[in-house]
Amino acid sequence: MRRTVSSVVGLASALGVTLFAQSAHADASAWVSVNGGTAVYSMDGGDVVARGMMAFDAGVGTSPTAPFLVGGIFRVAPIIEDGVDVYFLARGATGGFQTGDFGVAVDLGGYLRSFGPESSPTPSGGFAGSVVIGAPLGLQLTLSGQVGTVATYGGSATLGIDLLRLTVYRQSLTEWWPNPSSPGDPTHDLASR
Repeated sequence: MRRTVSSVVGLASALGVTLFAQSAHADASAWVSVNGGTAVYSMDGGDVVARGMMAFDAGVGTSPTAPFLVGGIFRVAPIIEDGVDVYFLARGATGGFQTGDFGVAVDLGGYLRSFGPESSPTPSGGFAGSVVIGAPLGLQLTLSGQVGTVATYGGSATLGIDLLRLTVYRQSLTEWWPNPSSPGDPTHDLASR
């Protein structure tokens, strides 16, 4: 009897949701960038080392039409001749940053390093932070710093391009390069189709 009642209630709920549901529309922001530059770091109190590096970011966040966005970033940063750093960061960004205009994003979180000093060859990790200065067409300058275990500290500077801010989210420079997939454009609104 109990199983029958719960089945009827479940079926009635599903039918009610199906018949009376309003169309929902929620946009999310996203980031996919490719960057290159220089990393400077010291481990285990040793010498400061400068190396070439790359950084690949992917992440998601709140609505791209908001004046301020929050989200998360996953970053993989190969350091030439040494190894790879992996970052897990929370991001706060201005609306101008997301729409491919001038703006700024701040990333804070942790990192893991796949290599270590000779005295401690095991991976290390710690706290990392970045300031990302965004320019039109998805261009960006990222200044980062980290402090970690085994007396590790360092920083990096990279230049790059965010492919989604260049294409999908771009609302700047549309006079000479229209963006048919711009968020907030009523002709692109899936709920209106």
